[in-house]
Amino acid sequence: MFGTIAFTGIALYILFREILQLRRFLKFGIRTQARRISIVKLDDSDGIEVPRVEFQDQQGNIIHVTLDWNLNSQRTEFINVIYDPANPQRVISDSWIKYISLVFGVMLLLFSIAIIMNFESDMS
Repeated sequence: MFGTIAFTGIALYILFREILQLRRFLKFGIRTQARRISIVKLDDSDGIEVPRVEFQDQQGNIIHVTLDWNLNSQRTEFINVIYDPANPQRVISDSWIKYISLVFGVMLLLFSIAIIMNFESDMS
C-alpha cells in the first residue's frame, strides 16, 4: 500500500510540474510563423522525418531549429510556433495547444484508473 501511495505522489508531482512548466512557457513564449526549409531524418529513430524550420526572433536574429515532432499532416510552407525568448532554440508547435487540456485530462483519467486498480489489488 505504501508503494501505491508513493508512486501516486511521485506521478502527480511530475504531472503537475510539467503542467506548470508548460503554462509558464505559454505565458512568456512568443508566437510566430516559422518557414519550413527542409526535412531531415532523426538520427536515433527508424527513419522518422521531421522539419527543419527558420524564424526571426524579437532581436531580428534568424533562428534555425530542427523540430522534434513530425508534421507530415501539415504540408504548408509556414508553421505556427511558440518560442522561448530567453532561449529561442526551445520551440513548440502552436497547432496542438488547443488540445492540451484534453491531453492532460485523459492522462489524469488513465492515471486515476491505474491507481484505483492497483489500490484494489493491494486490498485483496
